[in-house]
Amino acid sequence: LRQLGLSATRVQALTPADISPEIIAENCDASRLQHVMPEELACTMSHRRAWQQMLDRKLEFALLLEDDVMLSTQLAGFLKRVPPVLRQYGLVHLEANRWQIGIGPQLTAIGKIGLHYALTYNYGAGGYLLTAQTARRLLDGLAPLDNCIDDVLFNPDVASCRVLRPVQVVP
Repeated sequence: LRQLGLSATRVQALTPADISPEIIAENCDASRLQHVMPEELACTMSHRRAWQQMLDRKLEFALLLEDDVMLSTQLAGFLKRVPPVLRQYGLVHLEANRWQIGIGPQLTAIGKIGLHYALTYNYGAGGYLLTAQTARRLLDGLAPLDNCIDDVLFNPDVASCRVLRPVQVVP
């Protein structure tokens, strides 16, 4: 981030050891159809912690990055130009990987980077932008704890993702 001229606030991730046994039992019960592994629960709760800190700091939007994300040299320029688009869509998925996904027609572009609705699942919550309004909706119940964060945000087969309608950057 420093090499790109960007600053950040690190949010300490949670581990299963940080979560009460009651919350683990409620959300990680393998006998229930909808459940997560304790590590997935910790990851989801870590993202929720970041969203809450964003709201506490009264930020209009935030870039959330997991600790293992690789950054594009285009990121700083993109971030300078993205606020109007982000206000319109609320959630922008930055992560790209080697798996092909289905995308809809280009909605808009920021420089050479197109924004599209993803039509298929784009696994990963390693890098995304969201507005304070989207963070509030997620914390107010749109993001259940018994579903992994990747699914909640970016799997079109999950109700929360269909409500949020995130856009995907391409390339």
